[in-house]
Amino acid sequence: GRCVTTFFEYECNYGERWLGFNLERMMHSNVIVECEINRARMTQSNHNLTECPLVIANKAEIDFAKVPPLNDEAKAIFEKIGGRPVFLYQGYVASDRKDLPFILETIAKHRPDYCVLSLPGSEALDKRLAPYPNAFTLGRIPAPGHLAVTAKASVGIAVYNAEGTDNWALNAQYCAPNKIYEYAAFGVPTLGNRIPGLMDTIGAAHAGVLCEMTETSILAAADELVNRLSFYRAQARSFYASVDLEKQIGKVLGRIQ
Repeated sequence: GRCVTTFFEYECNYGERWLGFNLERMMHSNVIVECEINRARMTQSNHNLTECPLVIANKAEIDFAKVPPLNDEAKAIFEKIGGRPVFLYQGYVASDRKDLPFILETIAKHRPDYCVLSLPGSEALDKRLAPYPNAFTLGRIPAPGHLAVTAKASVGIAVYNAEGTDNWALNAQYCAPNKIYEYAAFGVPTLGNRIPGLMDTIGAAHAGVLCEMTETSILAAADELVNRLSFYRAQARSFYASVDLEKQIGKVLGRIQ
């Protein structure tokens, strides 16, 4: 039978010196799985594969009954927030997300009736958001405890900056973040930037609003989401339900035989 090889990043940090065996032989003999359709098509082209790699979405299947309550730190922050809309970012504050601080600061600065929250924060981000009483950061919360925070959010944030021409830039363009599925599982729509990986998911499903990274566009997107939150919540839940992991896995198993 054939083996299954899954790549979580597109053409990054692998090859013979990483895997210890012939990459091309593996690519042509195994069933290859990517987590985003454009990555699959590029992999087929790059390696001259007869079959396009299959896709298993980076979707979290959440057991809602096992999500613990908010920890004390998060509970105290949400008590301060009260009933105001919360724009949440969850995930690493990494170099390929350089617009994240700009998004959070723009909303905090110009929309005092909204709140922004980053889980976790960072030393630089905490310092940048310090002037704004409606901006908050949390310490790291081990999974699945972070989902208790997700459930309290109004809007989730996803942003990836593709700079340069290497494969890491392609990873950002054709992103496959699990956070958009975690947001959507709780009916939390996404505010993100206009890149293919988000346009083909959040954008196509109307499960949020994607915009240019300017103050005007970010604020317009934030207002649109808050003003039509019931609509976008429903679209987010529909998007989550539409991704059938069992069907995707079934296709992979069918190709093994």
